Amino acid sequence: MKGLPASRQVQNELQQAISERLSPPLETRFEILTNSGGDVLRIGVDAGDAKPYCLDGSKFYVRNDAETSMALRDEIVALVLESVGLSSDLVDSGDADEAPSAADPAGSGRADGARERSPRGSGGLGKQGAANSDDPFYLPQDGVEIVDSETRGGTTYYVVRNMRNQRSVGNVTRKGARKLWNYAIAQYEDSPVKAGQIRWKENVGYIRSGKRAGKKRFDLALREGSDLRIFYGVTSEGMEGAWAQFVDETD
Repeated sequence: MKGLPASRQVQNELQQAISERLSPPLETRFEILTNSGGDVLRIGVDAGDAKPYCLDGSKFYVRNDAETSMALRDEIVALVLESVGLSSDLVDSGDADEAPSAADPAGSGRADGARERSPRGSGGLGKQGAANSDDPFYLPQDGVEIVDSETRGGTTYYVVRNMRNQRSVGNVTRKGARKLWNYAIAQYEDSPVKAGQIRWKENVGYIRSGKRAGKKRFDLALREGSDLRIFYGVTSEGMEGAWAQFVDETD
């Protein structure tokens, strides 16, 4: 590690930029650490109680794992609602992780049986999920799920749920979607899943997996009666409980 040659100057510049460009004011903590390679500047940022915070007067960003993106309209609305203690069916952002690029399908046959159900109506958004079971790992812990859609002016708009925090964002299009969202929508539109494609273990199933940027990701299914719920781009870290068996089988 090379370290910072002028760590104190960098700290001062960052503190000034934060105070000038971010509103309302947000408390930050700076600490200069020294190691064999030089100085390291560590910055601590509290969640704050005045969300949403705005950059340069009009820009709002959201953080999803390793990616920072401009916030969509529904994400901004969600931040506002949460800041005043209200809830919304459409909240926060989808997972922006990389999607599987190399398909490793569980099987190419398309047998009759349960089909991936049509996206649900908005009345149940954000409420479906862990409430179906006392098992905390009833659902995958990351990846995304398509939960609703509507077509306006020839364009289909989706509601996509982030399985990491069980929050959903609406008005997502295939063309404008972030990485994993785009993958999920493309699979949903081009390759709708049938039960015959899925390798089942009781009510949980494996569809396909692929690796990108050194991380393996899975498309998974959950059988609820005659319906299927499909989860896209789930990592091995998000596969606990009954889902973990598919990690071991595909290694």
